[in-house]
Amino acid sequence: MRATSSTNRDDVFGRAMADAAIGMALVTEDGRFLEVNPALCRFFGYDRATMLTKTVADVTYPPDMDSDLDHADKVAAGVIDSYNLRKRYLHADGHMLTGYLTVSGIRDEYGSLTMFMAQVVDLTHETEVAENLRLLAEHGKDVIARASDQGLLEWVSPTVTAVLGWRPDELVGRAFIDLLHADDHPSTDEAEEALGETRDGSFSARVAHADGTYSWFAVSIDAVRSADGTIQAFVGVMRPNDAEIEARKRVADREAEFRMLAENATDVVIKIGTDARISWVSPSVHETLGWEMADLLGSQPEKFLHPLDAPQMVEDVTHLTPHVPTLQRPRRIRRADGTYHWFSVRATVATSSSGEVVGRVLGLRDMEVELQAQAAVRASERVFRTAMEAAPGGMAVLSMEGRFLQANSALSVMVGRSGEWLKGHHLDDIVHPEDLAADQALRRRVGAGENLAAIRECRLLRADGSSLWVEHAVGLVRTPDGRPDSYVSQFVDISEARESRRELEFLAGHDPLTRLSNRRSLVERLQAALRQTPRTGTRVGVLFLDLDGLKEVNDSYGHAAGDELIVNVAQRIRNAVRTDDIVARLGGDEFVIVLIRVHDLEDATHVADKIRSVVAKPIPSGDLTLCVTTSLGATLAEPDEEPEHVIERADHLLYRAKASGGDRVESG
Repeated sequence: MRATSSTNRDDVFGRAMADAAIGMALVTEDGRFLEVNPALCRFFGYDRATMLTKTVADVTYPPDMDSDLDHADKVAAGVIDSYNLRKRYLHADGHMLTGYLTVSGIRDEYGSLTMFMAQVVDLTHETEVAENLRLLAEHGKDVIARASDQGLLEWVSPTVTAVLGWRPDELVGRAFIDLLHADDHPSTDEAEEALGETRDGSFSARVAHADGTYSWFAVSIDAVRSADGTIQAFVGVMRPNDAEIEARKRVADREAEFRMLAENATDVVIKIGTDARISWVSPSVHETLGWEMADLLGSQPEKFLHPLDAPQMVEDVTHLTPHVPTLQRPRRIRRADGTYHWFSVRATVATSSSGEVVGRVLGLRDMEVELQAQAAVRASERVFRTAMEAAPGGMAVLSMEGRFLQANSALSVMVGRSGEWLKGHHLDDIVHPEDLAADQALRRRVGAGENLAAIRECRLLRADGSSLWVEHAVGLVRTPDGRPDSYVSQFVDISEARESRRELEFLAGHDPLTRLSNRRSLVERLQAALRQTPRTGTRVGVLFLDLDGLKEVNDSYGHAAGDELIVNVAQRIRNAVRTDDIVARLGGDEFVIVLIRVHDLEDATHVADKIRSVVAKPIPSGDLTLCVTTSLGATLAEPDEEPEHVIERADHLLYRAKASGGDRVESG
């Protein structure tokens, strides 16, 4: 069949799912995989056929299965529409994987759950290039071989058996040139010369079959070179071209008839004379339609046309002229067994060298398989369109310029925009300005083929002006002939996960109760302050503070009251010093205050007294009023002094204040 170069836009959703960067699957209620996309297969390390024999439990790390089942049961019961969680899986080779799983239910028109739609986000993506090359080598029509730099065959594709009759192991170790007809060796010499000049070596030669016969092949040889250009091996492709050689002979013998066949090169060619009867039919009519040539010669075309198609087709063909020389229609053609198949019928006026009409030529191309394939595509498209709409994460198909071609409901909800609004806008219109340049660069890399797919975090803008963090996955959709056609973008809301991550990062350097710096953060920040060149006449002061009587508060009113007291004290200390001063809680009722700029020890002691007075004021706590005093040690840090040393010195002064009865400041 003749390949079409135009993009079937109706199939864009199916191809978008197939090319998606995020793993996607349709799963039954009992956990069996109904459909999986290539990204998910790459993630688990299985091919599609194997994945379809698996269940969710087969690929899940056992300790994580219960949580997944609990959530799935809630979706099935209608308690929740979808869920997402971090989950561990098992790769085909046994190592552990981590994925971000998002699942939603797909329900029928009565609201009953029919299946689950699942997405798994992974930051690493494996390529299928090796698998595709293997399939090409094992199932293509060409013979592919690898030879050493000495020309000895090291590997031959299994297709050699169907094409030449050899088993691959019968050829390994033999010289490639031994397979060629002796009269064709000069062609290989020319090829070797071309390879020496780093050009491809291509030539035609007769290649030996296992039974001793020869056939013509188009041979192409490429050299495999090391980094310094040294030839390490050769890779050759052999394609049968007996038909091409035979066609050249026919050109010399029957130029006029060959021209007619070449111009109407379809499955079956029929010539109709000026008497409206069949005068010639190509031999392929027997294989394609089951008719013998003799059965059709001299008959009228209506014999093999469907009765409902015949009158109009005959009229259209009859009225063809040199000014309107061609027409093409899909028509039902009767086979010899009485059944009908759809064919694309191309009718052309046949003229003599003087321009006189001498008949008509019909070319018939079988469309049955194509129509069945189109029906299968439409059926597949319905499934994938449903899956896209049911996807819990945002999903869109974009033009190569970034315009929205399609967007699912989840994306509309995510950004607070209607589907119509999105179709009239560009992805850049919903990406936060600060993330726009990086997001555009991401798409350019994928579009240029630098990455099969790519994922990055960015912010999307909602209609109300707020923003949300998402994981944006971009995959490239290609036309059947391999040209970039569009992007498929997927968006997973990670706002909550990102906020949790930021909180964990904050707590790594802060006290969770008071939100003040902890000891680690205090030491790092004090060290940085001590390394800075101070302003003229200024020093760094360090105060060590301890509450007097916190134990009595805990014993009398409980630890909740004690915690509330500590939070209030922390806030009062923070308010009593400058914004660039450092306030840290070391644990319990101990605090350290770093005064970035004080003139002398008296200045530091004055700030300590101010803090002592502020903290001593009554603190309301529900129906209670709590009062607490503080003891402080105040000192000045020496230039380049280690942070722990100056903190320890302030601590000793604090204990002197405690030993003297508390509620006082000791300096030194």
